[in-house]
Order: sequence, then C-alpha cells, then structure tokens
Amino acid sequence: MQDASTVIELTTPSLSSRFRLRTSGDAEAAADGYAGVGIVLSERAEASLLDWIPVNSRLCAVRLATSVRESRGSEVHRTLFIVSAYAPTDCSSESAKDSFYDALGVCLSDAEMSARPTDLFSCRTLSVPNCHATQRLDEGWDTAKLPKPRQGKSRGGGRIRTTDLPIIIHKEVDKYSSGHITLIAENEEDMWLTYNLVQIGDQLRCSTVRKVQNESATGSVQTKQVRTNLTINVEKIDFDLQGSVLHLKGRNVAENQFVKMGAYHTLDLTLDEKFTIFKSEWDSIALMLVEQAADPTQHADLAAVIMHEGLAYVCLVTSTTTIVRAKIEINIPRKRPGLPTTQHEKGMTRFFEQIMQALERHVRFDIVKCVILASPGFVREQFFDYLMQTSTKQDKRVFLENKGKFVLVHSSSGHKHALKEVLMDSSIQSKLANTKAAAEVNALNDFYQMLKVDQSRAFYGYKHVKAASDALAIDTLLVSDALFRSRDLEERRRYVNLVDTVKEDQGTVRIFSSLHVSGEQLNQLSGVAAILRFPIPEPNSDEDSDSSTENGVGDS
Repeated sequence: MQDASTVIELTTPSLSSRFRLRTSGDAEAAADGYAGVGIVLSERAEASLLDWIPVNSRLCAVRLATSVRESRGSEVHRTLFIVSAYAPTDCSSESAKDSFYDALGVCLSDAEMSARPTDLFSCRTLSVPNCHATQRLDEGWDTAKLPKPRQGKSRGGGRIRTTDLPIIIHKEVDKYSSGHITLIAENEEDMWLTYNLVQIGDQLRCSTVRKVQNESATGSVQTKQVRTNLTINVEKIDFDLQGSVLHLKGRNVAENQFVKMGAYHTLDLTLDEKFTIFKSEWDSIALMLVEQAADPTQHADLAAVIMHEGLAYVCLVTSTTTIVRAKIEINIPRKRPGLPTTQHEKGMTRFFEQIMQALERHVRFDIVKCVILASPGFVREQFFDYLMQTSTKQDKRVFLENKGKFVLVHSSSGHKHALKEVLMDSSIQSKLANTKAAAEVNALNDFYQMLKVDQSRAFYGYKHVKAASDALAIDTLLVSDALFRSRDLEERRRYVNLVDTVKEDQGTVRIFSSLHVSGEQLNQLSGVAAILRFPIPEPNSDEDSDSSTENGVGDS
C-alpha cells in the first residue's frame, strides 16, 4: 500500500477513475500542519472516496486549494489528502504506520467495491483560501483544521453537500398534456420512478457515446468513440436494478452529425445524468410520478435488520423501494452439550460486529426515524445489548444518541421476506406512523382485515374494483405501479382513468411499488384492490378480457 506506484481502480455505473497513492507527502500539506497520504483523483471520484472513509478509522479527508494537478476536458484532477491524528510521519513507529495504512486500505477497498456513492461532494462552490474539508460530526469523523466554508449548503448533522441539484430542470407541457420534461435522477428511487415514467413510444434525449468510422483519403478506416446528444423513439426498455441503469433502445428521430435518421441506438441512462422525456400525452399518473421524484422528502426514513443466527439483512425502506444494503452470512459453530461455548460466542461476536459496521456505513440517523431489529428467539436482544455495550466502550455516539429509534420485534426468520410480517406488526405501528412506507403497509393491512370481516367491502381485480368505482363506493384504492408500465396503452389508460375517477369521488389512492414488500403482496392480488365505504353486491364472476390480470401481475 505504501508503494508510490500503487493504482486502485474505482468503477461505478457512471464513472471509472484511478486513485494514485503518493506516499511521499506534500510540502503544502506539511506547512499547514497535515501529515498523511495524497491521492490523485478526479473530482467525481473524490465523492466516492469521501463516502467510504470508515467512521471508526479516525481518518479525515482534506483537499488543499492549490493542489490541482491538471485538467483534461471537463475532468479536473486533484490531490485529496487522507490525514489523521495518527497519520504516519518519518518519525512514526512502524505500528502507527501499519495501523494508518490498514485503515486506508479498507477505505479504498470499500470504495472500489461500492456500487455507487450515496452522497455527492464538490469543492467547486467552496472558496476557502487554505483548504477544504468535509466533516461528518454526527457519524464520528475526526477533523483537522476545518475552516468555515463561505459558500455551499449545510445539511443536518454537519454534512456539507454542494451539489444538491433539483431533479426537475425544465418542464414544458401544454394544455393538451403534450410536451417534454428535463430531469436528473439523483438516486436509486429516482431511477425507479424514471423506469415507471418512460413508456414505449415516448421519445428520450440524453448524452451518449457512439462509435464512428472515418475513412481517410487513402481508404483506411478509423473507428473512434464520440459523445453526442441523441433523441430516440423508445422501442425497448430494460432496467438494471443492481446498477441503477436504464437501457433504452430505439431509432434516432433527430438530425445528428454522427448518427443517421432511423438508425438504432441504445441509450444507457445513469444516475446524475440529465435527460429529456417527450410525450404526446402526459397523463395524471406520469405527472404525479414527476412531482413525486421532485419531492425532497423522498429518502429512506426506515431501516430494518432482519436476522437469525449467522444470517442478517440490513435494509432501507422507503415509500417506493426496499433496498438490501448488506447481507451478512457467517458460519457460527453450534452449542454442544457438555462442551465449552467459546467458539459459538466468538462466532456470534463476529456476526454482531459485522452487522454493527453495516449499520454505521448504510444508515443515516439524521434521516432515519426508526430502526427495526427483528429475529426469531432472542438474537435481536443479544445484538442490541452488544451494540449498546460496544458503543459505550468505543464511544460510538451515533448509536448511543439514537438508542430510542431502535425497535425490537419478533420475526419468523432472518430472511428478507419476513420484513413484510414485521412491518404489519401492530406493536410497531406507532413507531412507523411518521415514516413514508407506513401508509402503504397500513392500507394493505386494512384491506386484509376488511376481507376477513366483510368481503362485500373488500374487492380486488379490475372488474370488481371498476364496478365499485361506478357505484361511488371506493374509500381507498390500492394499485400497483406495474400496471402503469403496461405496453398496452389502452390498459394503461384504463387504470389511469380508474385512479382519476376515485380521486374525483373523494377517495384515497395508494400506488404501491413493485420493489416494496407490500407491492409484491398486492401484485399477488392482481395489482389492484379497494376498500369500500359501504357493501355492494359482488359483480358476476364470468370471465372477461382481463381474466389474466386477475391471476396476478408482473413487470411488463
């Protein structure tokens, strides 16, 4: 790690950069009282590295204002200094050096394996004369010499974020609901909403890379890649959920010097990339999705750890998605009668330590209102006791100060599917009352309760729900977002009209995400259900054109 020629690749869906370590130090850093390691990297890669500095490593990232190395196109290469109260110097002991470089190695390794950073950081809008720093007071970063920034936005907990871009850049929709909207997808939820927003037949424009062949006067052919803005008529949509990349295939419909009219091209839409969607008709559901994407409160405010001995899932739950941020799987020796339990206890300690590290890394306690610890048996109590005792010994204030946010509940297993039953547990409903996922979970729970008590007031399937709507009987409509991704425009309009009608009749509409555990459950009931204000006779059960829909719904 101390070799000056060390190069570490960081690959994310939207960038590929190199970290080059400079272990010889820097005169400017030494003059300002810093000691540490310089890492040459691009500004965009800087964000990835900053996000992955371990909160318990006593490392701090500082970049000097005068440390710009070179500029290539739009990428500016900088030196980011990783410093610490225990940063190695020529006079440091070998153990101090080893400790520092081990922590730095973990940091770089995690950044390399990261799917994508969860936060952005940019130094362009800061104007501190000596140095720039980013600090996480609430997450335990130690800082060295932190001047107050003159510009930039400060968010709760001391986090500085200067690239907080609005997702709606431009909106132009006429009175006939035709027009275009320019957006930026900032996170995984925004990309999921974009996937629900784009339909086959829409036009989409964004920046892309195209291979171009040039023939010289001598007849030789050279191939090069060029970046250009391209507009296609969407014919095929694929969504990479793990990488949060939307693949859109279609024919070019706008004049371009590199791509012929009518030529096929696949646009790879990634996070933090500007794009424009053109629709001949922006229906109410599409406009609602746009407004939902622009809502700054759309963040994960509920975390959950589902576990049993040797297996744990750390999940973030939002109103639209359930995201597994970490899966911990450890082989723990069993307890055997008459034999010491030392090996079992050591295994459980390793298991709990990894869960605690995952919570440190993935849960933002300044946003999360509730952390559910669920397990069969007493594993949850054992982990919570370990968490509090370890936090007291190691002064992990982030856990101690948020002790009241933890809720311990029973689950049937430590697998992800057990999260559904946990969210419906009446003992935690008061804790979930202020989370955005609670409304959908409660609505589905209310539907099941009504189905048990009075089936004439709980309908599912389009035919039955439409009959209830015609009778002005719907109090709450539950509908899956998968129905709005149908390639059949008439089917999509049918559900859009149903939603609009229920709203006009003063009913409540809950749109469930197929990525959410509650949405998965609703899809088993055809994707549409309703709780009625009053009982009505059940419609004839003759099969009709939507009988296939009655048997369940999947992503189109």
